[in-house]
Amino acid sequence: MIKEEKREEIEFCINGVEVKEEEGRINVYFEDKPNEEIRSKIKSYPLSMKWSRFNSCWTRKKTVGVGEYFVENLKELLSSDELY
Repeated sequence: MIKEEKREEIEFCINGVEVKEEEGRINVYFEDKPNEEIRSKIKSYPLSMKWSRFNSCWTRKKTVGVGEYFVENLKELLSSDELY
């Protein structure tokens, strides 16, 4: 039997960008369209997020690999002065 690991729910806001854990996914909601550099970083490792037209946000599934490393990289990116 595999023991399920208890993890903290991810939810925070930086520079007007909301990050929420919803239905087993991590969703990032920007106020406006981020610039090309930020979009490229969101799509590439270690964030590896995809745009969801259905939810109008950047998203990825929350897996075992989504931990402190992911959150720290996301916070660093969102703290950037040139989001838009």
